[in-house]
Amino acid sequence: MITADIDHRHEHHTVKAFALTSGLWFALATTFGLIGASLLVAPDFLSNVEYVHFGRIRPMHVNAVLFGFVTPGLVAVAFYFLPKLLRTRLYSERLGVASAVVWNLTLAAGMVGVALGHSQGREYAELPWSVDLMVVASFALVIVNVLMTIRRRTEPILYVSIWYAAAAVVLTACTYALGNVVWK
Repeated sequence: MITADIDHRHEHHTVKAFALTSGLWFALATTFGLIGASLLVAPDFLSNVEYVHFGRIRPMHVNAVLFGFVTPGLVAVAFYFLPKLLRTRLYSERLGVASAVVWNLTLAAGMVGVALGHSQGREYAELPWSVDLMVVASFALVIVNVLMTIRRRTEPILYVSIWYAAAAVVLTACTYALGNVVWK
């Protein structure tokens, strides 16, 4: 059993910030999904509201689930177990909370952009191009915190789960950048 030499009174602000982010966007994504499903059953539902017709609400739902609920939830889990397995504190709680704030602002900008009709029109890549840059910047903040936590570890063994967590954030950021052709 691994016993960490770190202070167990540590507050885990970054973990809480990303977990709350995941919970908030879960509620919003569910609401978007409910509106979209309602539009399939009753097409005249909210017919006078341009910002929530099916062509806009569905990408909002999909992106809110993917980038608002799933990804921050997984990031929260990674930020929880990395310090424990590495026997060190998170590199920067301040950077971690700032990255959660930037993540939320990025996703909010993306939802507003899609609601206003600014979409790239590609499945799972609907967010406006300017928001794509913000997504990559958000991932960069997370990557710095993950890699610097690994760098300052006191545990000599790098467990495979640490490799997977580090690869997940780095490769997801790279895949997102390549898939969305961020350098337009």
